[in-house]
Amino acid sequence: MKKKGFTLVELLVVIAIIALLLAIIIPSMSKARESAKRVICSNQFKSVGSGMVMYAGEYNNIMPYYGGTDSIYYGTCRYSATPADEAHPYAAYRAVPTTYTEKCDSTSKPLPMKLACLYAKGIIKDARIFYCPSNVDLVYRYESYTNPPPWGTLPQEFNKTQSNEWVRIGVTYYPTDPSVKPPTSGTPTGGAPAYSARRWDGLEAKIPYMSDLLWKKSSTSHRVGGSYGLNALFKDGHVVFCTDTKIFTSDLWDRWSPPNGGTATIDYRYFFFNIFRMIQP
Repeated sequence: MKKKGFTLVELLVVIAIIALLLAIIIPSMSKARESAKRVICSNQFKSVGSGMVMYAGEYNNIMPYYGGTDSIYYGTCRYSATPADEAHPYAAYRAVPTTYTEKCDSTSKPLPMKLACLYAKGIIKDARIFYCPSNVDLVYRYESYTNPPPWGTLPQEFNKTQSNEWVRIGVTYYPTDPSVKPPTSGTPTGGAPAYSARRWDGLEAKIPYMSDLLWKKSSTSHRVGGSYGLNALFKDGHVVFCTDTKIFTSDLWDRWSPPNGGTATIDYRYFFFNIFRMIQP
């Protein structure tokens, strides 16, 4: 008698084989996706590096920092940065309330700062370059600042409900200059500079000036096996992908962002400066 269809055992065997194949294939696909995103991030970093060289060449070696640069480049736009402001490497645009020291023409347009200066001057055309597709935290993802569009405008609904009226980038931008001395009092301590580098010709060559997002360790963009990895951009334009475990096991993470909501014992500048010094060129 001719058998019709499959027996239950045969179906279970087929299902088990399919499940086994999926168990093998899915992790491989996940690794391939992460590798592709890592390459995209690295290429984006190289684009920023090229843009920084163009910017510095056009503006007499000036680097973009918290207040844009100065009134020469942004009309009557000025900002008197405080040490606390210097500690925000993610800042791209912010609102300009009358209570602030910013003065940006009569239109009160959002003030471009740090890497957003490259975008504002048309050197970088697509703001997606400032956001690695592997970023986890919504505060540092491109799509969070394009609804309502366009990027760089304020107020942003995302910020009004989630944080404040800032547009943030998805990388850590913290250039250092060996000639900039640490503050004489208060935090940070341990040799961190009082403020970020102002001039390209003074930029530290052996310490990166930009990396993937440094926030909470759980927000690190790239996973490598059971650990983490970071892209880092150096003055000469080359990008390294660092997986050095000493970076991710450092107590610096818990000292500035305590996992259980405790009080930070170091500030941003100390954290970024010392993490960056661990990344080898």
